[in-house]
Amino acid sequence: MMDPCQVIFYGPFKVDGKHTSESNAEFEKWLTDKDASYGIRDIAEIDAVAKANGFKLIESHMMPSNNFLNIFTRN
Repeated sequence: MMDPCQVIFYGPFKVDGKHTSESNAEFEKWLTDKDASYGIRDIAEIDAVAKANGFKLIESHMMPSNNFLNIFTRN
C-alpha cells in the first residue's frame, strides 16, 4: 500500500479564467512581458493536471495578497 502524498501550491491563481484582483492582472502582464510562457494559471488548469496524475484537490484557502493555498493529495 502506498503512503498518501500531498502537493501544495501557493500563489496567485485565476478562478474561472478571471484574475481575483487588479494587482494579479498587472503581475501577469509583467510576467508575460518577460516571457510569453510565464503567467498566472487558472486553478482549473492545475486541477486537471493534478487529476491526470492521480491527485485530488482537498483544500483551497484564500491567503493574504490575493494568493491561494491549494492542497492536493494522492493515496
